[in-house]
Amino acid sequence: MFTDLERLTPAGLKRTAELADMLAARDEAPQILNHPRHVLRRYDFQRALYERGVNPFRVHRALSVPGDVRFPVFLRSEHEHRVRTPLLRDAQELERELDRVRAEGDDLSTLLVVEYEDVADDDGLYHRHISHLVGDAIVPGYVAYSPNWEVKWGPFLDGERLESQRASVLAHEHDPLFLELAELAGVQYGRFDYAIADGRVIVWELNTNPTVLARPSEHSNWGLGQVLPHTGRVVAAYEQLAGEPGDGLPPVSFRAPSDQLVVGSPGKEPLRVRVRLAPGIGPMLWINERRMIRNAVARRSARAAEG
Repeated sequence: MFTDLERLTPAGLKRTAELADMLAARDEAPQILNHPRHVLRRYDFQRALYERGVNPFRVHRALSVPGDVRFPVFLRSEHEHRVRTPLLRDAQELERELDRVRAEGDDLSTLLVVEYEDVADDDGLYHRHISHLVGDAIVPGYVAYSPNWEVKWGPFLDGERLESQRASVLAHEHDPLFLELAELAGVQYGRFDYAIADGRVIVWELNTNPTVLARPSEHSNWGLGQVLPHTGRVVAAYEQLAGEPGDGLPPVSFRAPSDQLVVGSPGKEPLRVRVRLAPGIGPMLWINERRMIRNAVARRSARAAEG
């Protein structure tokens, strides 16, 4: 399995492809996932998504931004996973940011200008779905919500959003599209990060080196109950790919732990909170982000009432 190909230089990509060819030529050749010679990297994959009508936004190289670029935009590296800037509202802001990057000695040839696509709901919340690809198996995962447009993780929610979080781990209706896009990208292992807006799937990325399960300390404030079942199904997909016997992907487990979650750190008084629990997800709580969302929704509701 070859991963994180975005980070390779052209010379590194060439050597890695030669290694994959050498392995494939052996008498007992291993199964090769993500052959470097066939994988579309970030820019080419995003351009293909737009040209096929999957995504409504475009990605441009920073050295050749067209005059009809749609603002706002943001900058990201072709080789890294992080976003480099806040939203840039017009050509002047974009030019100032490019001048700053150039002055700092960064290579503009590796920067991408991405047109922003607004998928916020009526309360101003953004969301991100994930689905893992393992061979020809799609393993749907959780959906996260955030008041920030760049969504990483998100808290356990209520109402319709809670139902969406429950349903996301069981959703397979988009599998045919993801398998088609994986074939287009030449990828057999990775993770789709995407949103659903007006019934349309919008693909942010096909990450070939995704986090499956972070260190326990990174989950301490929002619970492992949501990610552990998903991780188990990803592991089962690995086993199937390796030809190990099994009964297919395990079902999503349902459990009902105590509704009191203790959150704290050494030397500090623990915070005890009561949380609503969803079967199959468990106590997903992220204290600070939950407060941010409640405050954002309250401010938007107050503005609507005043208007």
